[in-house]
Amino acid sequence: MENASDFSQPMVFFAEDDDDFLYIVRHALDQIRSGEIVKPVGSFGELMKCLGSGEYPHLIILDLNTSPNDWRGALRNLRGDKRCKNIPIVILSAFIEQDDIDLCESYGCACIRKPESFEGWKTCLEEIIRTNFTLGVSERNLMSYPPPLVNEFVFFPG
Repeated sequence: MENASDFSQPMVFFAEDDDDFLYIVRHALDQIRSGEIVKPVGSFGELMKCLGSGEYPHLIILDLNTSPNDWRGALRNLRGDKRCKNIPIVILSAFIEQDDIDLCESYGCACIRKPESFEGWKTCLEEIIRTNFTLGVSERNLMSYPPPLVNEFVFFPG
């Protein structure tokens, strides 16, 4: 069975139903020359189908309010699935409520407010990449918890 460690380039599953945001994320990753393979998934069913076929990413980024699904339930299911237990998950939302922060904290996920500018997206994605692909697991676990508010996003390392 293939998994993320079998690929030479990190793979990111990006669950987003807005093509404009997907374009911005891909363009920002190109600008910061991160080299990740970004695979868009538009629904929880599509995400689980990819995982069920043995495709395991290095990182899953979920838009919290992707329709027609509510990703809050999907997050619960992902963390309850043995195949996904150790995959870092980053939650994005234009509007983050305390309940969302609490949910992300309980599942060891990052919770990020969607940036409002392209430069904000680049900064946000650079931090996600630095935390998930540059730091070793032990370094991530030693970071302060909960971490401070960084620019325009809230970040909880896994």
